[in-house]
Amino acid sequence: MRRWLVACLAAGMVALAGCASAPQMTEAKVSCTAGPIPATYGGQPWLAFACDDGRSVALLSAPGNAAAPFSFVVRPSEHGVRVQGDGSGDRGASAAAFAELMAMDDAALLALYEQALLSPEPEGD
Repeated sequence: MRRWLVACLAAGMVALAGCASAPQMTEAKVSCTAGPIPATYGGQPWLAFACDDGRSVALLSAPGNAAAPFSFVVRPSEHGVRVQGDGSGDRGASAAAFAELMAMDDAALLALYEQALLSPEPEGD
C-alpha cells in the first residue's frame, strides 16, 4: 500500500505506473519505488526514492516537514538538473528545498539515486 501511495503522491510531476488517477503526460511513465532513504533539503526532512528510468529521484516530504504534503521529481537534463514539484504545504519550506535541489549537480543527483536504489527493502512492505 505504501508503495502505491508513493507513486500517487509523485503523480503530479510524472505519470507513474500503478496510479490510476495519474494525469497522462507526454513523458514516459516512471515508477519511483526503490528506497526510501532520508535526505535533508531546505532544512527539511525528505524521503528519496530512485525511479526506474535509471536516473531520476522522487522526494516526498517526510513527517515533520513544513512543506508537507509536497513532492519533487529531480532528473538530469541538458542544462543541469530539472526539478518539478507539487504540493500544498508551506511554500517557504518547499521553495528552500527547490533552490537547493536546483543547485545540485549531476554527480550529486547520481549519488542520491544510487543510495536510494541500494537501500534495503523495508520489512513488512
